[in-house]
Amino acid sequence: MRQYKLSFVIVVMAIGLIACGTNNNNDNDTNSDVSTENINNQSEDSTSTQSVEDVQLTSEEAMQIFTDTFTGAAISSIELDEHNFEYTYEIEGFDDAKEYKAEIDLEKNVINQEEENRENDDNYQELVFDDYVSHEDALSTASEVQEVQDLIPTSWKLEIDDGVATYEIEFENDNQKDVTVVIDAKTGEQLTVELDD
Repeated sequence: MRQYKLSFVIVVMAIGLIACGTNNNNDNDTNSDVSTENINNQSEDSTSTQSVEDVQLTSEEAMQIFTDTFTGAAISSIELDEHNFEYTYEIEGFDDAKEYKAEIDLEKNVINQEEENRENDDNYQELVFDDYVSHEDALSTASEVQEVQDLIPTSWKLEIDDGVATYEIEFENDNQKDVTVVIDAKTGEQLTVELDD
């Protein structure tokens, strides 16, 4: 009889453990579904195309951070682009002895900086911002191009290429259509349109 009672207790405990274990698995499945849904929503938000027009940190503020970091450096290029789902400014510059590069996030932090000796054969040219149309004006002109209709401006860069200061403004959409419009920085006129489907 004692053996019967012990067997009965073991069977009841086993059933209880199985029931609890099954219930926990259902809870985990529910939590897993919720976690997966949250991750999917975050991925969708992160991968949707963002516009440079939504960036709050101005290029002037970013350039000031660069010149505060590298005192006396002249700026040779500035770019606003997305890296790892976050916009950053990448600014390059130089002085008599060195060349510099800094990546600045929208929280005004220098998240990457490089400094190296100048090469003698490199032709460094300083951007003269007073001589150029603003990036907002260049963006406005580029946005009028037929090929970029229904696309979002995702990056812009100002640099001197072959002695000509130009803005390269890139437009994209979620379907990975890519169009680059090149604007003459002095005149504000469209120079080229490059399509990359």
